[in-house]
Amino acid sequence: LVYPGTGGFLKTLRILRAFRPLRVISRNENLKVVVQTMFASMPDLLTLIFVTSFFLLIFALFFVSFLSGKLYQCEAPAYLGDEGVKMSLDLNEFATPLCLGTNATHQACPHGRYLVSELADSRQKVEWIDESLTCQQSLQNSYCPHSSPDLTVPWKRPTWDTPICIGRCNPTVQEEDSETWKSRAWLCEANFKSVEELPSACKGANSEPYLASMTAEEQRGRTFVEQMTRELVMPCGGTTAASTAVSCRQAFCPEEASAAKKAECKENCERHPHFCWETCSADAGSTSCKACRSECEAQCQCSDFCEPLIKDAALCYEQGGKWVPMLSQNFNNIFNSLLTLFEIMSTEGWVDVMYAASDSTGYYLQPQRDAALGMAPFFVVYIFLSFMFLLNLSVGVIVDKFMDLKAQGKSLMLTSAQQKWLMSKKKLFARSTFFNLTNLHRLPPHRRQAYDLISNKHFESAIMAAIIVNTVFMMLKVFPLPTTWWEIVLEATDGIFAFVFTVEFGLKFFALRASYWRDPWNRFDFLCVAVSLFGLILRLVPSLESIGAITSIIRIFRIGRLFRFFEGLNKIFMALVLSIPKLANVLGILLLLLVLFSILGVSLFSTAKPSETLNEHGNFKNIIVAFITLFRASTGEAWNEIMHDLSKSPEDFWRQGTWCAPEDIFDPQDPATWQVLNSKCLIDNPNSCTPYREVHIAVLYWVTYTLIITYMVMNLVVAVILEGYEDGKPDLETEVIDRCIATWKQYDQDQKMILDFPLAVRFINEVVSAVLDNHDDQQDEASRALRKSRTSCLGEDLGSVKMKYAHVWQNVQLTPQGEVSFVQAVKQVLRITVALYDVSADGELVNGLRVEVVKEIKYTDYTLEKGVLGIVTQVVADGDALVHWDNIGEKCLARKHFDRIASLPLHKLFVDMDNLGNKVDKRELDRLEKREKAKTQRIHASRSDSRSSSTTSVFDHIQMDLRTMMCVVKIQREFREKWQRRLDNAEPREL
Repeated sequence: LVYPGTGGFLKTLRILRAFRPLRVISRNENLKVVVQTMFASMPDLLTLIFVTSFFLLIFALFFVSFLSGKLYQCEAPAYLGDEGVKMSLDLNEFATPLCLGTNATHQACPHGRYLVSELADSRQKVEWIDESLTCQQSLQNSYCPHSSPDLTVPWKRPTWDTPICIGRCNPTVQEEDSETWKSRAWLCEANFKSVEELPSACKGANSEPYLASMTAEEQRGRTFVEQMTRELVMPCGGTTAASTAVSCRQAFCPEEASAAKKAECKENCERHPHFCWETCSADAGSTSCKACRSECEAQCQCSDFCEPLIKDAALCYEQGGKWVPMLSQNFNNIFNSLLTLFEIMSTEGWVDVMYAASDSTGYYLQPQRDAALGMAPFFVVYIFLSFMFLLNLSVGVIVDKFMDLKAQGKSLMLTSAQQKWLMSKKKLFARSTFFNLTNLHRLPPHRRQAYDLISNKHFESAIMAAIIVNTVFMMLKVFPLPTTWWEIVLEATDGIFAFVFTVEFGLKFFALRASYWRDPWNRFDFLCVAVSLFGLILRLVPSLESIGAITSIIRIFRIGRLFRFFEGLNKIFMALVLSIPKLANVLGILLLLLVLFSILGVSLFSTAKPSETLNEHGNFKNIIVAFITLFRASTGEAWNEIMHDLSKSPEDFWRQGTWCAPEDIFDPQDPATWQVLNSKCLIDNPNSCTPYREVHIAVLYWVTYTLIITYMVMNLVVAVILEGYEDGKPDLETEVIDRCIATWKQYDQDQKMILDFPLAVRFINEVVSAVLDNHDDQQDEASRALRKSRTSCLGEDLGSVKMKYAHVWQNVQLTPQGEVSFVQAVKQVLRITVALYDVSADGELVNGLRVEVVKEIKYTDYTLEKGVLGIVTQVVADGDALVHWDNIGEKCLARKHFDRIASLPLHKLFVDMDNLGNKVDKRELDRLEKREKAKTQRIHASRSDSRSSSTTSVFDHIQMDLRTMMCVVKIQREFREKWQRRLDNAEPREL
């Protein structure tokens, strides 16, 4: 990065300070997560980059072969008007006659003019006239902006493929041979030496008073700019011109070329694929061929100052135009071809490149509309493979890695069913309220009627219709007004809808009171109503009418209530809402990188000369404008054109007729230099050349920015949004909870939030059946069969449940009056639903959660000691009993105890299952306990060599005797019919 003229090593170190903001990442865990995701994606992305590079190389070689040197066109001068420059299409293989001067600084003018006449078939005939006149007579009949009496020598290229030269000064070569060029300062002045030589950019800098008073240093600088922007059209060697005419070789390279150089140029011209090819192919010994090759050899001997042009490119300059690139992009070499393909891979400007290629005709020939239309399909194929496939594949790589990292973050100790169960409970308890009002039976009659009204779905539909109609009327505001009464109608409708929404607020607030503020949508509605009324009041005051119109902006957002009314809109809205918190980390790293690139851009390009796209709307003059410019570029907007503007060399600016200051003298950091630049208005209007052009710093900067920001970070944003969209989809748990809320209202119309146990069982069965029926079409045959076999745990009431599934109901907690709360009922619905859809289960419903490690229970004893079951509960963070029914003995207690257990009230059986041991004969339990302890001691003794005697497993002691519970299940199976009769005749309190 350090080379002569850049300000030295210290300036480079100042640029490297821009990377300091990266230290923030190490101090923020959230940003670390995003960076880790980016680095985790690197191996797959590097593979994709390698494939993409190989793919780009193939297309780059193809386009270099067919489009190299063909994307140029003639830019006609303004003084020619609509007629423009006549090319070979109009004048077949024509060479323009010229009038040359006797001095090297004289600019040539056309000798004669063309005449356009209409033919009978509406075609135009173009012919060149006045060539027989003298140069002075010819110049009097035509307009040439640099006509001079010194232009007296007529000359014409022998053939249209004979090169004509455009003579330009070259400061780089002049500095290498400064001693020789000191005597030729009249032709080419030396480059800027100090900041005082820079021309002023202030207003009035070209006025006569300023020109008369400017310093000698600035005068020399202005002379240098004039000579650099000058383009002299002249013969390369002048072999067929009069001896008084000056050729390009004679003016810029008067020294005799070496014999080796002459031999090299002669061989090059004989083999040149374009110069003199057509002329010499017909007759290599002809006079025209010899003259043509002589001009070619003369240009070759002075190639640093003389640019050769033939055919239409030569006609363009001969008639006063300029041969310029059609676009900023080209395929002239493999580097430019790769860069162009990388640019259009982002779809930025690819259509312009395709059209330019479709109009190309050949080397040094003017483009014609659709002359090479066969090139268009190659660009279409390239865009399809690059943008639509490879770039989207990079999106897939990053999204896939993001999802993998997310999946790795899940607990490895939980099965899918356990994860679903925990998620169900989270979603259940995440809801702050299920009903906006409860205990409706305690409300006064009028308030109950108001609540019934606002809860009616037709009322909600009417309000939604009013919102839509109100939005439509807000859309009808136009300028100018179609009629005088149009504004009156719109204001009247605003008042009507304000009244409607005010009434809605009044009814809801009267019915709900304090509960009204619990719903965020209600708070938003109140804001809209308040703003609407405030706006209507302000409109009554003429001086505040404009403020009242501003309040309509907030009312526009009322249409957001449609999100909850329409399922599709709600899905998209929820994806946005769920993505906002998750986007914070990605947006944080995006902001950090934008700041980093902004600081780096200001360090590199703050003094760069403005151009077409690098203008007041997009530049790097300060950190704020740089940040806006980079954010604009992150959307792909004109980033490549800014890159090309920053990549321009001094020669590019000179060919455009302007200049830029060398970066080694344009140093605003130096106080003395800053004073001079400020006096010339070059601080507010910087005019420096881009630094570090040798390493293509602008290309490196923008390509790196595009790869990191556009193709990586922005794809992370896509990944987060996709995740939010997936999370926003209606899942089974949310559907179950919503279904429970809707169904509960049918069983509990007063919303007391409790049901008697039989009603709760029917409620649970109805919700589960409805959910299963709704999802049957989404399951395959095996899943439906398994789900059908598992529904045997359900029934019209508890008495019809198969005893092997009776434990499913043991976690339903009842009140002392034998009632079930809404939350407990919903938990039971979720528990059953999750178990039914757990295809990986073994056919039995899980009791809350399944814990695979419980299989070790066969190595433990089953005592009635207290407190140990609580430890198991804490392991899974759940209040439900955890029971695994594998490897449990079938031996039961004496039959006499079964009658006592079976005769217990049902709510006692299921609520007090922990104390089941207290309900049976204590002596029998003691005998069982001693036997099991002895068995366990034998097992422990056999394993003492591999386990410390001081270590006790969590499952060494269990609060209740699982064998006893298993016996209860067997007794329940035997006395199912007896219980069914008791249930049919039981009182609610007993249940």
